[in-house]
Amino acid sequence: MSRQTLGSHGLSVESGTSAGPDDGYYYVRLRGEVMGRFKAKSRALAKYAEIKATLPIERTPARIDAAGILRREMAAVSNKELLWTREDFARVERMTRGRPRHGGGRA
Repeated sequence: MSRQTLGSHGLSVESGTSAGPDDGYYYVRLRGEVMGRFKAKSRALAKYAEIKATLPIERTPARIDAAGILRREMAAVSNKELLWTREDFARVERMTRGRPRHGGGRA
């Protein structure tokens, strides 16, 4: 079963769905009408794209919240517990702690 739709325009490419027979073919439909029947999925998708290009599709620009993205990035970078494991903390502790003095005391 396979289906790709552009629901707002009634365009779909489907195979083995309740809208059509399960005969191994891919059907391209526009508002319920079969616009093409294809054995190869690639050819069905090409027809789908061809029809889609003729439809009046309103494109909405993406809204980017730059401040929110920066805030999340800074939180991830500054919170070492999210990035570091216990082994990382132990390694840094070993490297930065003072070395014990050995040997007898010199006077």
